[in-house]
Amino acid sequence: MVHHSLFTLLTGLRLLLGGVTPLALVGVAPAGAQVGAQVGAQVGAQVGAPVGERGALGQPLEELARRAMEADRFLGAELVCPITRDGTPVGEHRVTFRRDGELLRVHARSSITVTLAFIPVYRLDYDSRSVWRNGLLDSLSAHTDDNGKETRVEVSRNAEGALVSKVGGEWAPRKGAVYPTNHWNPAVLGSEEVLNTISGEMNRVTLTDFGVETLDAGAGPILAHHFRYGGQLRADVWYDERNRWVKLAFDGSDGSRIEYLCDKPRGKKSALRDE
Repeated sequence: MVHHSLFTLLTGLRLLLGGVTPLALVGVAPAGAQVGAQVGAQVGAQVGAPVGERGALGQPLEELARRAMEADRFLGAELVCPITRDGTPVGEHRVTFRRDGELLRVHARSSITVTLAFIPVYRLDYDSRSVWRNGLLDSLSAHTDDNGKETRVEVSRNAEGALVSKVGGEWAPRKGAVYPTNHWNPAVLGSEEVLNTISGEMNRVTLTDFGVETLDAGAGPILAHHFRYGGQLRADVWYDERNRWVKLAFDGSDGSRIEYLCDKPRGKKSALRDE
């Protein structure tokens, strides 16, 4: 029974790392039923309203995409997000940003270990490397080791400029914006589908605006805008007043609460503290 409970909980963790599922968080969900719904009204129209053509705190999605290309400046060289389960540390999520001419290179990785009587009984390691050009995903390579079960996903732009799947899921080429479920990029707010970086599939989602809340970010309370994923991904995400990712949370299938609190930018001087 203990191992079954751990399995159901961590299946949710694995799902979140990729893209969308009933128990998602880091970003994944099983390629399952198409649950999407039309994304509607503008952000901020009312609490509980669907998210539409404007992203966090009502800014145009085009502006959010442009600002995401400056992530190395406004998030710092590295974003560190401790992961907890019902308040107990179980791992860490790190995202590093590196400018390479007109490109932005992003490296996201997670490490989760669950112990029983001080003995590790489950481990999940996730590693994703993406390249962004002019606000658009240019390529992505992801590797997941789910307690010994490994999966790989690779996508890139073809000669026509469309994003295509090389390894992993099968879907029609996309010429427009495609956002993976790594959450640091606020331009994802307004998307009706996201790239599951574990299965490689495109998952249908809805996004609902729950308004501004006060969060305890460790260094003190901050105001953050709360959004909820629905459809094939079930998770809550928060961005601060400058559209910077500060928290991710979801409920495990065993009723536990899994949270990422991204309040520790490291490396290069960051606008998260200084702007």
